[in-house]
Amino acid sequence: MVPTFDKFLYPVLKVLNDGKEHTLKSLMDDMAHIFSLSDIEVAEKVSGGSETKLHNRTQWATTYLGKAGLLQRPKRGINMITPEGKSLLATGITEITPKYLGEHYPSFAVFAYGNKDKGDQ
Repeated sequence: MVPTFDKFLYPVLKVLNDGKEHTLKSLMDDMAHIFSLSDIEVAEKVSGGSETKLHNRTQWATTYLGKAGLLQRPKRGINMITPEGKSLLATGITEITPKYLGEHYPSFAVFAYGNKDKGDQ
C-alpha cells in the first residue's frame, strides 16, 4: 500500500540530504524503493484521477518541504535540500509531520493555515 503523503516528508528530505539535484521522477523511484512498493502499487492511481498515488504523494511532500524552506527548486523540476533542511536532519529527527512544520516554520504555517499563529492548533 502506498503510504499517505505525510509519511513521504522525512524520506524525501533524507534522500535530498546528499546535496545533489533530484528530479521528481528520481525521488519517486527512491520512494518506491524505500517503501518497497510493488509494480502494482507504483501504478495505483488516485481516486477519480489519472495521476499515480506515488507521483501525487511525492509531489505534495516536495511542496510541503519547499513551503517550509527545507528544500529549494533552483530550476523547474529540480529539488535540492537547503541549509535549513540539512540542519533539521542534523537534529536526528526521523519523523516530519505537517503539524511539526506548522509549529517550527512560519512560512509553512502561512501556506497551510493562512497565518503563522495557527500552527499551534
